[in-house]
Amino acid sequence: MDLNSVKTWFSNCVLYAVPKFIREGGYLIISWSPRNRYIPHFSWSRDLRTVEGFVPVNPKKGWVGVLNSPFFRGYVKQNTIDEIRNVEE
Repeated sequence: MDLNSVKTWFSNCVLYAVPKFIREGGYLIISWSPRNRYIPHFSWSRDLRTVEGFVPVNPKKGWVGVLNSPFFRGYVKQNTIDEIRNVEE
């Protein structure tokens, strides 16, 4: 993905997904982070067919990722539910 064409900012997945859920309804999806099994990841979906989540531009793994997780430079990524299932298998 070319991040030059994507808006990025400093935040985290909770600060993106929870307000979106409160404002627009839909579904708040909580799962383990695909990069780090020690921290939860929050995503939002309107219809459970597409999922939006705030993800890091430069993901870190292990304990560095845990320490970096409260606040990082990221962007909103949209996936279909099938794409997410394939990543987690």
